[in-house]
Amino acid sequence: MAVAVMFPLTLNPAGWGLLGQNKVLVGDITHARRVDNYHGWRGSPAPQGADAFLLRPPEQILSGLSRTTRPQFSGLRRPASIPLAKPAVLLSLPPINDLLYGARPGGIGETCAVVILVCGVYLVYRNYVKWQLPLGFIAAAWCILAIAPIRFAAPNQTIRVVWFPISAEGFDAGFTYVNYQLFSGELLLGAFFLATEMTSRPVTAGGQLLFGVGCGVVAMLLKLYVNVPIPCYMGVLAMNTLTPTIDRIWRPRVFGMRAFQRIFRR
Repeated sequence: MAVAVMFPLTLNPAGWGLLGQNKVLVGDITHARRVDNYHGWRGSPAPQGADAFLLRPPEQILSGLSRTTRPQFSGLRRPASIPLAKPAVLLSLPPINDLLYGARPGGIGETCAVVILVCGVYLVYRNYVKWQLPLGFIAAAWCILAIAPIRFAAPNQTIRVVWFPISAEGFDAGFTYVNYQLFSGELLLGAFFLATEMTSRPVTAGGQLLFGVGCGVVAMLLKLYVNVPIPCYMGVLAMNTLTPTIDRIWRPRVFGMRAFQRIFRR
């Protein structure tokens, strides 16, 4: 590894016994048992012939509501009362606390929502980041998730399209569903740390608010309906191409210049 090549004396087990083979935990986890139910593996040993449990990331589970031709769920919290009904999506997800504390599968740096929120608020407090951008990002994403249609399995192999999931089975179930979508991916990391990168974001506060709203809308539409690996990052990159246009539109008005002149000014 590169660190060992750069610092051979420091990382030599003779100089630092912590890295010796008798001090490092080594194991073979190539034989993992896949677990589809988050509530059935806690507190139990690995099954015979397996070294560990393999859990599906929550965003992969939620993709069964919109990105598959055959819906994998029949409801948010109540399975449909039909023969061989498919499960409810909220019953197949980990506790919401796991998403807040980072006890879930995911990319490096995006799993612990509490740490991301605390660090993001600190950046806003120190005025490194304007609050308008992450707020617009998260608020726009929340609104899209609340109204964008999702699909459930219905009787006779049909599909039931549900608009406004926020109220489909009661506000409590819809509110929980939206929060799962927000906390299960890389949205918070993108809102506070990627979209706020100073060389590619708009300059003014109003421009950053518009930029954040666009990022949230594009990111959630990609996450719900397009099979891309990192939809929030792709949404930010798409909006970065519009940053010069947003800066021209939101540029402070020059005395004596009309609004339409300011838009087309170079």
